[in-house]
Amino acid sequence: FNTYDTPSRLLSSTAKKNITMNTGFVTEDHNEVIKQLLNTEYCWIHESKVGNIKPTPIKPISLDFNEKLEVNEKLINFTLQFEYTHNFIQDIR
Repeated sequence: FNTYDTPSRLLSSTAKKNITMNTGFVTEDHNEVIKQLLNTEYCWIHESKVGNIKPTPIKPISLDFNEKLEVNEKLINFTLQFEYTHNFIQDIR
């Protein structure tokens, strides 16, 4: 009997990492680009890990899109949320 052992154990754990990206201030011409980005089948970002740049697959989470016009909003900034396609905790056992 181990007194430091927990009485119940977690059998399955999958942890996903999310990333939030801002476009910065863009013109209303970027509405179509953002719309295509949210509907894309393949999406990759380039991450820098200790000196080397590695492409990492991601998928969009925020699928709601509202077109923004410069007439209504003087400065247009899009905030998009993405999720890494691989698990943060490796679930291959």
